[in-house]
Amino acid sequence: MTDTSGNYLWESEAELVTAQPEEAAIYYEWLLGLPPGSRPGEALRRIGVTDVRASGSGRAGWIPVFLVDDVDEAVGRLKPGTWSRLPSDDPGSAYVVDEQGLAVRLRKREPGHPDGAVNFDCSALDVAAAARFYSQLLGLSIAEVVEDTYDMRFLVDGKRIVAGIFQLNGVERFDRRPVWITYFEVDSVEESVTRAVQSGSRVRIPPVDSPLNRYAVLDDPWGNLFGFSSLFAEDWDEAVAVREPSDAPCAARTVRHP
Repeated sequence: MTDTSGNYLWESEAELVTAQPEEAAIYYEWLLGLPPGSRPGEALRRIGVTDVRASGSGRAGWIPVFLVDDVDEAVGRLKPGTWSRLPSDDPGSAYVVDEQGLAVRLRKREPGHPDGAVNFDCSALDVAAAARFYSQLLGLSIAEVVEDTYDMRFLVDGKRIVAGIFQLNGVERFDRRPVWITYFEVDSVEESVTRAVQSGSRVRIPPVDSPLNRYAVLDDPWGNLFGFSSLFAEDWDEAVAVREPSDAPCAARTVRHP
């Protein structure tokens, strides 16, 4: 469950806010084949899922935790009125909610942070607006995929992807809403999907190949959207046709076709 391709920047974590958090932690640890710890959730922390807690405030689902050099500096890049802040019991972090209702957590980057095994896509109602918001917040560039079915944009740091932003359309019975999807890197997407379906998850996007990976998207038994991924070895900018990052001089020029 580790990246070998150099495509992704693995300096992020995830939190899950859900009904029955103890049962959910046990479920994901079993689903991913993790050796159990002394209590539910301990094994998940080893792959970057730092918290599984109850959805007392009505907000539920996956929350990405992005590591930054300076939390206040990151928040200060945002335009006033375009975001709100949720309470946090950690003075070194901040929960930021964008205009579409998506939440992320920022935490100060510490030396020696271990790599996890999760990455993220954001399904947004307004893809361009979400890409602008998170590129400003995280100090990243935007690479727009050419002629993509889901209008995919990548948030990139140098040559590595931090997250994808797209619109999850055309998926049967999917209620159109903004949502973060956490992907777990696995050896076999098909085997993982079979295991998930047999234990109560529902397939939203069956296993399929993108230029970057083989992936699938599912609902867990509590309705939280998640995915499995198996990354290919190619460098992403060799495999995907994209326009220049938005901060580049010629934003309309396509770079490095497959």
